[in-house]
Amino acid sequence: MSSIRALLLVAATAVIGSTATEAAESSKLPVFFFHGATGNKTNAAVIEANLTAEGRTYVALDFCQKACSVRTALPDQVQMAIKQLREIISKDTTTYANGYHFLAHSQGGSVARGVVEEMDDHNVHSLISLAGDGNGNYYGPQASEAMPLQIMLQALGPYAFDATDFNFTKYAADPTTWKGKFQRDFTELVTTNENLQAKNSIVNSFLPPLEGPALENWLKINPFLPKVNNLENCGADAVCTAEQADARPTLSSLKPLTSLCHRKMIFSHRGKLPFLASTRRSLRLVRLRPSLPTLLWST
Repeated sequence: MSSIRALLLVAATAVIGSTATEAAESSKLPVFFFHGATGNKTNAAVIEANLTAEGRTYVALDFCQKACSVRTALPDQVQMAIKQLREIISKDTTTYANGYHFLAHSQGGSVARGVVEEMDDHNVHSLISLAGDGNGNYYGPQASEAMPLQIMLQALGPYAFDATDFNFTKYAADPTTWKGKFQRDFTELVTTNENLQAKNSIVNSFLPPLEGPALENWLKINPFLPKVNNLENCGADAVCTAEQADARPTLSSLKPLTSLCHRKMIFSHRGKLPFLASTRRSLRLVRLRPSLPTLLWST
């Protein structure tokens, strides 16, 4: 685990440095850090030390830390992040005049992505996602999902949910539920409980395989993934239709869109550009299109 983290830190620092050179020649653009679920602003302390040592401005956002980060819906966190970013930038416009980088870890990747799409006045040069869940996640019965599933059952779930909403402890204590029953029951929860979708980021980012009525209901009640993936059925909603037509092109206008992944995932922004993580144990550069070099890594 420590070697994985070290590789992510080294690669992220290198990417930040190279993209800054491209955008602002010898100047070093500032970096904003988005922590992940249950995290806080200290989580990238090693990266902070490396970047500030070279004279770069580094700001770790703290708009919604620890329990707030999982017990607050992702759309709300996006707006909280935008508010804090604008406050910080307005106090030192000179420092941020040439742009800045977003560095995000885990769930922070989803929040940062939402900020880029919703903050019309941003000046983001590049978005770097460390093990981000940009297109959601799913805790399946496969052997490769065993460890994430146990983290969900024993730690993340009980921390992020009230037992009255979903009793993770019951499933953690019964191994016979790990290969189907938990997945079915939790999927039913996230596709039917609109109240939880309005207040819980873990529910927002859970993306099970769906079809038919279950898919249609998930599209209606999930306030985050259907919107950022441009999948909403707008009907007669003129505002929704206008947003889909606009497709938030700001994300694809960033210089590099970079992700350092620790598990297989798929990412699509509102323009429907696919982002596929390698299943090979390696670092490699994959060009999805000429303007978007993407660094991929997975175990």
